[in-house]
Amino acid sequence: MKKVLEGAGSILVFWGLAGLVHELVGWFRFWGLLGHLPFVDGHEWIASAVILVLGVVLVMIAEGMAGRPQGPKITAAAETGASVSADGDRARPE
Repeated sequence: MKKVLEGAGSILVFWGLAGLVHELVGWFRFWGLLGHLPFVDGHEWIASAVILVLGVVLVMIAEGMAGRPQGPKITAAAETGASVSADGDRARPE
């Protein structure tokens, strides 16, 4: 899942950057795909910026998934069988 999000995010970042460059400078004519959509007519640079931001968000989400384990979180107290109070400290024996 991480690789899929990274790949999709990278494509969207490249597409958004190319769209912005196309609208501002006139380069990358083959990437002017937004010009063919009738609902963004005249607002291609805004749509390119939105695509760029969406791609950055997807890449950030994928990077955030990198360190997370797949299963449930097991604490040290649960492994040893010790009781834990509500604030996370070990309960004192009485």
